[in-house]
Amino acid sequence: MSVIFYRRFENSEGGRLEDAIETAISKRTIERHRSLLSLSTRLHRPVFDASVAVLCAASKKDMDGILGLRDVLRDIKLILVLPDDDPETLAQAHTLMPRYVAWNDADYKNVGRVLKRLVDLHDNAQCVDA
Repeated sequence: MSVIFYRRFENSEGGRLEDAIETAISKRTIERHRSLLSLSTRLHRPVFDASVAVLCAASKKDMDGILGLRDVLRDIKLILVLPDDDPETLAQAHTLMPRYVAWNDADYKNVGRVLKRLVDLHDNAQCVDA
């Protein structure tokens, strides 16, 4: 299984986030996307090999773009990293039904922990189904 990771280049905090993700799931493939177009193209293909995504919104405009992908994100477990702690942004984020929400200025260790847990749960479910 691979993990989908989205962050725009201009998001300076994304490097720390990417490090936390790589540390948490070091033996996994990480599909990196640096534009909403790239992310959208990937999500419109079958996602059976990637059931977890970490999406890092650099701005409200970026968040709007992610919200526009709501239909193709429906079957994916999400971790969202939001650009601010504005109540409206948080309310919009929750319409995507994320498993975990963090902010751009957060300590990303918890993001890594939650991601590892989601990946482990996916692996355990696959073992049961086999």
